[in-house]
Amino acid sequence: MKMKSYKANFLCAIIVFIICIFTSNANACVAYDDYSPVDLSGSIPDVSIQRDAAVGSILFTQTYSTGKDMNQGFASCSTDPSAVGTYTLYGVGAAVSGYKNVYETSVPGVGITVATGDSRYFFSSPGQEVPFAGTWQWSYWGRSYTITLTKINPATGSGNTGQIRAVMSLSGINPDPVTISLLGANIKTLACSINNTTFSVPMGDIPAADFTGAGSTPKSSTFDLGMDCDADANINITLRGTQTPDSDDMSIISLSNYGQPGVADGVGVQLLYGGKPINVNELINLEKSSGGQESLPFTVRYIQTKGMVKPGSANATLTLDITYQ
Repeated sequence: MKMKSYKANFLCAIIVFIICIFTSNANACVAYDDYSPVDLSGSIPDVSIQRDAAVGSILFTQTYSTGKDMNQGFASCSTDPSAVGTYTLYGVGAAVSGYKNVYETSVPGVGITVATGDSRYFFSSPGQEVPFAGTWQWSYWGRSYTITLTKINPATGSGNTGQIRAVMSLSGINPDPVTISLLGANIKTLACSINNTTFSVPMGDIPAADFTGAGSTPKSSTFDLGMDCDADANINITLRGTQTPDSDDMSIISLSNYGQPGVADGVGVQLLYGGKPINVNELINLEKSSGGQESLPFTVRYIQTKGMVKPGSANATLTLDITYQ
């Protein structure tokens, strides 16, 4: 009978010990009586991307307030190793190589970053753990959060990023201290389509006598670069060609086969937009499209580069690089 009594006491001691250990882990952090979590829904305005914007460009960034007092405490945590805060980002893809705290969205070429107000902590996938014992205050990190969209690839798509959630959880605290639900952002990559990529501009025959001195421009012809563009697309051009060796003027293009027999001498070619000559290799912003068909009229003309003009063929090839920045 004594042995049975001893065994019963022994089993009871083990049960009590297990319960004590479980209770200790559960109380790693305790919320204050006036604890009130952050539960916000935010939206990102529609974002338009110029197709040729540089990789790494910030497409959108904005800071949102949570309305919390930085000095207000909301929970107390023990020194137990399980007392950690975790900053997690849901609804995103993989971390982007070469960038810090940037994650892929469902729109190709567009990455997202969600940071606490002081940029001390970043919501990540998987979550970033922050061990801390003592009083948790909203401090600078809890007063606001910042959303940033970044161009992460040369080519970007269009579409909706889908819903993304940023959650800060704390051991033993329910509901989570911070839950930010971001409604999907509509992303549109802007560009234009060109009606014709090759132009032949006939200049006709011009008597050498029509050139009256260096800088004279006896004849010109026009052509229209027709384009169909998205609204707000920034249309830029860069003129490519070989500058004539006869002048320091960077807008004068050399004739094809310059200096060869049968080729005219003392004359070059200029391309103008809005009545102004365009320099070689210089990026020129033409306009921001209002959307739809765009008519972009250019003028081509000969210009005398020497005191005398020698008759001959006067052909030239010019290339226009069109970008949207």
